[in-house]
Amino acid sequence: MTTYPQGSYDDGCVATVATIPDSLLNVRKILDTTSRIWAYASSKRAANDRCDISGMRKAAKACAGKTLGGYTGVVVSDGYSGYNVLNGAIRAGCWAHARRKWVEAMSKGVTLENALAAKGLDYCSKLFEVEQKLENLSDAERREQRRLHSGPIVEAYYAWLQAIFKPTGKLKKAITYSLNQREYLCAFLDHGEIEISNNQVERHPPDRGWPEELAVL
Repeated sequence: MTTYPQGSYDDGCVATVATIPDSLLNVRKILDTTSRIWAYASSKRAANDRCDISGMRKAAKACAGKTLGGYTGVVVSDGYSGYNVLNGAIRAGCWAHARRKWVEAMSKGVTLENALAAKGLDYCSKLFEVEQKLENLSDAERREQRRLHSGPIVEAYYAWLQAIFKPTGKLKKAITYSLNQREYLCAFLDHGEIEISNNQVERHPPDRGWPEELAVL
């Protein structure tokens, strides 16, 4: 395993996690095509700015356990089951991944009036619109405002999902993802200190201190 540690993780920070196929990296190849780049970072609001990147063959569960095994804070990630090894951590889901499923299910020319996928995308986008307005609030204030403004959106979203009759294809995948991840996707309502997606690490902003050869996607 190739590892580039930039700090450890403790209960004083939020860990944001992503697994990225190394074929997406516009950099010198350090892994073969069956491997993944695992990126970890503390929340952008954390007092201590920490990050870690490691390479491991396939999306092995051992990688999450090795870096975050003793962590008992909040972990923001996609729906990969490998994070279930973090028994002491609080799992929070990624709304960007949920939104992406709707984008993948959309055909050209669809509108809110004629396509379920467009409506699903709209629900997710509304949550990100709320987040933009809460950016400069304290964690406690953000949690309160999320419960007030995002909570009803999430409630309406899941009521709508459960009423959809026998979906198929990519539409079914989008619906299944959100339903299966409901517990984790709703976690942000109780945690004002976290983001609602793991875009922070998926996009690899270079000012986070990533190793130079892994900084560009």
